[in-house]
Amino acid sequence: MDEAPFFEPTDAGLLPHPDARAPWSADMLHGRLLAGVAAWEVERDHGEAAFVPARLTVDLYRSPALSAVSVHTHVVRAGGRVRAVDAVLHVDGNEVGRASTLWLRRSEVPQGDEKVPVTPTWAVDLPGDATPATSMPSGISATWSATAPSPTPWWRA
Repeated sequence: MDEAPFFEPTDAGLLPHPDARAPWSADMLHGRLLAGVAAWEVERDHGEAAFVPARLTVDLYRSPALSAVSVHTHVVRAGGRVRAVDAVLHVDGNEVGRASTLWLRRSEVPQGDEKVPVTPTWAVDLPGDATPATSMPSGISATWSATAPSPTPWWRA
């Protein structure tokens, strides 16, 4: 592998270098590179010094060909403390995935006598120690019940 970048910007989009191929097929892009491209585009289009990325979620729902990549971003929420930005990934004109990012405003850690909120400890019974409910709380009705698995799978019924 040489020192060339994985993608070359062109008018047609980001053209992948041969090293951008997936390990399982010579004509597919590597998914982790698409995740990186999505993060780069979101940060380039919507990044601000006052905000720090807190989460990136990427869903790839089609096999990406080793072809030109384009990313379209849009702001979902532009709040004062929280920002959400989505991106849609296209390869060779076909939508292959999406990314969702969450950004939080930078802030100072409280110093001195300022109290930092603490989440109380959450105590729950372990699964083996829990007592099964015998009835539903008032105002709630259940339309399902636990049953043993059928000997005939649903797809053969």
